[in-house]
Amino acid sequence: MRIAGFFAVSGLFVAASFAAPASAAPVAAELRVCAACHSFGAGEPNRLGPNLNGFCARPVGKAEGFAYSSGFKASTVKWNAASLDSFLENPRKAMPGTRMAAAPIGDPAKRTATIAALTEATGCKTLK
Repeated sequence: MRIAGFFAVSGLFVAASFAAPASAAPVAAELRVCAACHSFGAGEPNRLGPNLNGFCARPVGKAEGFAYSSGFKASTVKWNAASLDSFLENPRKAMPGTRMAAAPIGDPAKRTATIAALTEATGCKTLK
């Protein structure tokens, strides 16, 4: 019984270590899936995915301190509304070699809402 209790409590500590930092701003509903791996605020650390703050102003695959997949490293894509829409629709097709595990967002209205929330949460007021 003591061993089972130890593992149950240990599991809580492990689960807590993957939770968003307590200081992180509340996440829009459209970004909850993204927030499982990404942070959005200025100065927040990279997580399983890179911090997306200011992503629209930097070249694809170039967030400081993040080890990108070969697909992102080799990419010449520039983030704009069309390229982000294509990526969210089918990440593996739009960026071969990506390690992003999120499921594609097939519904165009959901992609539009996700892009709007993402631009707001990351300081990228608009994507052209």
